[in-house]
Amino acid sequence: MDDIFIRSKQLLGEKTFTKFKNARFILVGVGGVGSTLLTSLVRSGATHFFIVDGDKVESSNLNRQALYDLNDLGKFKVAVAKEKLLKINPSLDIKTLPKFYDTTLNSLIDEYQPDFILDAIDDMPNKINLYDYARKNDIPLITSMGAAKRIDPTLVRAGKIMETKGDALAKIYRHKIKELDGEVYVRAYAVYSIEPPLSRGKELASLAFVPQSFGLTMASIVIKLLKEGD
Repeated sequence: MDDIFIRSKQLLGEKTFTKFKNARFILVGVGGVGSTLLTSLVRSGATHFFIVDGDKVESSNLNRQALYDLNDLGKFKVAVAKEKLLKINPSLDIKTLPKFYDTTLNSLIDEYQPDFILDAIDDMPNKINLYDYARKNDIPLITSMGAAKRIDPTLVRAGKIMETKGDALAKIYRHKIKELDGEVYVRAYAVYSIEPPLSRGKELASLAFVPQSFGLTMASIVIKLLKEGD
């Protein structure tokens, strides 16, 4: 099995790779962003996950959500993700919860003791709840902003929460987290796009390019944070 990750080790070095392999991740949302993020982390060598999502696979997901196909329709996304990822690495330690996140699940996060919180959900109140949990427990948070209605992955950006710009969801997010205590948690990071949305309205029209780029970028932030800690 170690041969799977030989190139990861060559790039990261033994020390960073070991930290990455042993890190515990909670991922909330395994849709267009989250499924690519999760797959990237698994293929790179991470092994410990707690994934949370109450959605089932629908046909409208298949144009952008990398883990799913027609055989998965009607199944919980977390169950499908676990089944498929174990085929890549049977040694995975992957816990699943087929529910939508809210604060009632924070006790389960406490029990899991994650090293990283990965937020790939659209629901603003619960994005803020995840931020608040990470802030109060001093856990690094990486959150996804608005990936819908965009087509240019070269305009995806990453940085500290307060560095976000050109993203309406991020603007609302910044405002709401300031309301919590007036300060911004320094270990909170965001992936966002500076591309203006191509359409308006409530429909979250989307192709594969930008959501999957968000997932890849979130995975890269994990690696950067681990390397900075060496």
